[in-house]
Amino acid sequence: MANSSSKKTPAVRRYLEASGGRKWGVFAAFVVTSVAAAVTWFPLDAVVQQNHNIAGAQATLKALKSQDAILQQQIDHLSTKDGFYQVARKEYQLVPSGQSLYLILPPAAAPAESNGGPLPYPGDPGYQPVVSPSAGSTSVASATPKPVAKSAQPGLFSRLVSSLEFWK
Repeated sequence: MANSSSKKTPAVRRYLEASGGRKWGVFAAFVVTSVAAAVTWFPLDAVVQQNHNIAGAQATLKALKSQDAILQQQIDHLSTKDGFYQVARKEYQLVPSGQSLYLILPPAAAPAESNGGPLPYPGDPGYQPVVSPSAGSTSVASATPKPVAKSAQPGLFSRLVSSLEFWK
C-alpha cells in the first residue's frame, strides 16, 4: 500500500495539493473571525474605566493619608500639657487658677497717616473735637420719645398660651 500515493492520478494529486491551501485559508478565516469576536465582546471600555477609577481612588487615598498625618500631628500636640493649655487659652479663653485673662482689642479702623507719622486710631476719644456743654445737652433734651401706637391687648388666656412655647 505504500504505492497507493504513487497510483493516484494527477487530478487527485492536484486536488490534494489545492485542498491543503484551502485548509490554511479556512484556518486563517477562523483566526480572523475569532479575533474580531474577542475584540467585539471583550469589555475593553470597562477595563479602561476601571483603570481611571483606580487612579482617582489612589489620588484620593494619597490626599487622605496626608490629612491623616496632619491630624496625627495635631493629636500628638494636644496630648501634651503645653498643647492642651495653648488650645484652652486660645480657643476657649481659659486660664489656670490664679491667673487673669485680659483681651486687648484692635482699633475699630486703621490709623491714618500724616506727614509726621502715623496718627492715633480714629476711635480714640482724646482726639475727638470738643463739644460745648450746651450743644450736648440740647441733643439729649430734644430727643423726645415717640408715642407707641396702641394695639388691641391680647387677653389673659392668649398670653398664657403664647408663653407656653413647648405646647406648640
